[in-house]
Amino acid sequence: MKRPARFSGIAAGRHAKRTEYAGVSYASRMEAAYAAELDRLVAGGAVRFWVPQPTFRLGCAENVYRPDFLVVMLDNTPWREREYVEAHEVKGVETAAFRRNLKLWERYGPCALVVWDGRKVTRRIEPQKNEDDKA
Repeated sequence: MKRPARFSGIAAGRHAKRTEYAGVSYASRMEAAYAAELDRLVAGGAVRFWVPQPTFRLGCAENVYRPDFLVVMLDNTPWREREYVEAHEVKGVETAAFRRNLKLWERYGPCALVVWDGRKVTRRIEPQKNEDDKA
């Protein structure tokens, strides 16, 4: 019996199978399942909208990083409604290149980076506040 792709811990990387969801091709079944989950969160009001594969330059033009999703979240507390932006990465296997990108994100990233392994959030990287950025 075939396991459902939704958060089943399918390993990404060289064994990942490109999967289509809503007319868009994703790098893995796990990534496509996460896109479906984001659509459910939009319908439920927890997410305003999301964008696949945004491009960020981290520090210099050569350091290009594309997280899987850029998500505009909604904080619907009774006394206020607030939007905030997070980058979301769906990762089955962490590579050395990905760990390097995490360090760059911590230093230069414009918003929080949330890493999802298919079952749970494994990391949340909050960018450092840089003294140079205050000018």
